[in-house]
Amino acid sequence: MQRQMLPVANPKYRVLPAGSIQPKGWLLRQLQIQSKGLPGRADEFFFKGEYWLGGDGPRDASRKPTDLGSSHLVVGWLDALFDMAYMLNDEKLKAKVQRYIEYILSTEEPDGSFGPKQPQDSVWPDVNYEYVSYQGARIEAARMMLKYYHFTKDERALNLVKHFVLDYYGKNYEPGAYTWFNNIGQKAIRGIAYALYEITNDIAYVEAVERHLEYETPESDWKTGLKNKDPKCTHGAVFGGLGSVANDYIYSGDEDCKQIIDDAIVWLDETQGQVGGHYTAHEFIAMYDGRNPTNGSECCPIGGHVSAMSTLFKVFGDNIYADRVEELIFNSVAAFMTGDAWAHQYDQQVNQILCTTAKRRFDNRDDANTFAVNPHYPCCTASVGRPLPSFINQQWLRTEDGGLVALSYCPVEVNTTVGDNVHCRLTVESEYPYRGTNMRFTVHVEKPVEFPIYLRAPKYIGDYGERTAVMLDGIMHKIEPLDTYVIRHTWRDGDTFEMNIPMNTKFIERSDSSVAVKRGPLYYALRVGEAYRQLRHNYEGSSDWEIYPATPWNVGLYAPLRAAYASVEEEHHPIPKFPYAHQEEVLYDDERNSYVTCREKESVILHVRGRIINNWGLHRIYAMSDDIKPDEAREYGQEVHVELIPYGCTNLRIAEFPSIQ
Repeated sequence: MQRQMLPVANPKYRVLPAGSIQPKGWLLRQLQIQSKGLPGRADEFFFKGEYWLGGDGPRDASRKPTDLGSSHLVVGWLDALFDMAYMLNDEKLKAKVQRYIEYILSTEEPDGSFGPKQPQDSVWPDVNYEYVSYQGARIEAARMMLKYYHFTKDERALNLVKHFVLDYYGKNYEPGAYTWFNNIGQKAIRGIAYALYEITNDIAYVEAVERHLEYETPESDWKTGLKNKDPKCTHGAVFGGLGSVANDYIYSGDEDCKQIIDDAIVWLDETQGQVGGHYTAHEFIAMYDGRNPTNGSECCPIGGHVSAMSTLFKVFGDNIYADRVEELIFNSVAAFMTGDAWAHQYDQQVNQILCTTAKRRFDNRDDANTFAVNPHYPCCTASVGRPLPSFINQQWLRTEDGGLVALSYCPVEVNTTVGDNVHCRLTVESEYPYRGTNMRFTVHVEKPVEFPIYLRAPKYIGDYGERTAVMLDGIMHKIEPLDTYVIRHTWRDGDTFEMNIPMNTKFIERSDSSVAVKRGPLYYALRVGEAYRQLRHNYEGSSDWEIYPATPWNVGLYAPLRAAYASVEEEHHPIPKFPYAHQEEVLYDDERNSYVTCREKESVILHVRGRIINNWGLHRIYAMSDDIKPDEAREYGQEVHVELIPYGCTNLRIAEFPSIQ
């Protein structure tokens, strides 16, 4: 297939330079929590001794025999650590990152390769794993080195990436080595090559990569592959491949690319779609009953899904993709870690009433849904901390006309240039996504400058028959669902505007007489009391946990599906110190160096009516809830008052409920 060397279609929006966006408010606290948990400390014990960190091999006691060939994964963890260190301007984290960067720089070879030379054992004998793992790790490291170059202007980093792309990557290709990995690798290496072209104005880097990519599986056929159970396309990692189709559009200008993507999303939503915006993929997607809320969904594919949706929003500018990014990041991604970010799951379930080492309908080991340092396989240990800093980096994007566009409305500070290269600092004060009222935006500029600010209205406001409101200079402007409102204004230092996004609660009909509960971009789940069993203490705040239910979970909800929105009682509190924790959760307090019980309430609690279903219990074979029964087969017990808390704050939960009409 003949490929276009340079882009022929411009993306709708572009990412701001690395470091342009700093989190504030609750978002800053959450990133700090991650930096003190697994995403920032795993190298001190679990990844200690890793080849890519300059060691002679991992020695952690929690490693398993099936972890062979996993050492390359630590580069993804290091990339997230880099983002956190520079986003938080944390000198201790930056010093840690610098040690690992110096090691990688020291490994550069005359042929352009770099990285450790320790042989790897393969757990996937049907592919050339040394090639796949090392190429993937080098691509990840090269992308990080470009970010490092941007911050430091260290020419060693730039030269390493140039040497790798031109002299190694472009001259070393092994047909058939990628299988389903190509969905991820294509977008990354193209981005690196084009970044080098923009820095050097030398097309040789792009040419080297495009020659290499000519042999890859055409991305436009991936949906057919999924339906045909093609091994290249059934792993959950291909959710990230949706972004590669958008990348193809940039280089081909083929207008069919967006239709292919949208058709695939509709098909996946209909066959694999789960509460929280993610898809079923307990390693591989489900070939039947994919929407069952007891199915597992792996952490890594959900991270790839977030990345793909972000790419689609940047390339096409369609607000529906930004809505999906929010659903995923605030619900599915948030739920993968404990509130203190010291433990994570490999697989999560929408209806998750046991987190134990036991048999489930998963393609993974029995410990895959425990909260631990290394449930099942360490790919998720490495990647669980990546989506949040990536999301923060893309909160605001650059438009073609020198303006800014919002992907989301979390509290951040944006430092960039606008208009005719005038420096601008935009601050966003909000409690989004917990509350959408009284969001305040302040523009600071060194001199008056005209530039546009694009504000998107989420789709969910249409569920209530309402519109988003923007207040500027005493005038209110209304935005319809999924529309974008453009403020074209000559901004002066200190100018402000306000925005209100209504958030009401809606019951959403699901499969098999069940419902989900959603308020704004957040799904809500049953508050389930928890009993913890510590399997192992690993290091400081890191322990492996099993969690059992301590209160009834078998409840149905009275769900007024025909109403435009549900009138429920809302209980509001300040966003807690641990934003993704729930009341009574066991958390590690680094100041006390001990585990404590969380006493703060969640930011928004919903109160609804429900009823116990006596014959809804545990599955007769697997350690999970039985399937939801149709209304006529239920044995109802007493009516109960039901508390619902944000999905992302839960460990145990029911988030898809039997509907009682």
